[in-house]
Amino acid sequence: MVSTNQELFLELVRLGIDADYPLPNLDFSHADWTVIEAIAEEQGLSGVVLDGIDRIPLKQRPEKKDLLQLIGAVLQAEEHYAIQWKTACEMALLFHNNAIRTYVLKGYVISECYPNPIHRSSADMDCYLLSETGTLYAWGFGNDLARTLGVEVSTSFYKNSTFYFPGLVVENHKYMVPFRGNKRLKMWKHCAFLWTLRALRLALSAGLCISTCVCERC
Repeated sequence: MVSTNQELFLELVRLGIDADYPLPNLDFSHADWTVIEAIAEEQGLSGVVLDGIDRIPLKQRPEKKDLLQLIGAVLQAEEHYAIQWKTACEMALLFHNNAIRTYVLKGYVISECYPNPIHRSSADMDCYLLSETGTLYAWGFGNDLARTLGVEVSTSFYKNSTFYFPGLVVENHKYMVPFRGNKRLKMWKHCAFLWTLRALRLALSAGLCISTCVCERC
């Protein structure tokens, strides 16, 4: 049975991220490498797929022209990764110098979960800003700092602002969790509050001391 290009793509990803993953009993010689490379590029995994190709038998690898095209795309991605890293460090330093801590939530930082981070591309970086002194509205101040550099900041979305540093799209999250602005998430927020309240009542009724000092036993 001939494997689909999607299946072959997934096997290449597994090979690329796990050096101990056994070689699959699949025939890559019938792969449509144009399709696989397109999937990899869409998912930001071109580099990981290239690492996977490096582990399959030579006779089953892409033809030279397809392989060179993939290598070229990965080299460009590696260059872009380096630019993103430099920009992210400069941004974090800007915020740090103004008493703001930068917490990266997702996006660019996901690459750190891969054995070869520079082979995991990302379109943006999601961050959450927190005042180091507790006296600043970090989200708004962070936006203002970006504006001082001549960067256009979009605040039209309820959950986060968006601005563009060289080579890096930044989503500055106003909330740690997106409970606001969505009816379903608002419902979950209400449920979470009730669950927390119930847990506190149970703890108090059992005579336990609450670490947040909501009782007089502390």
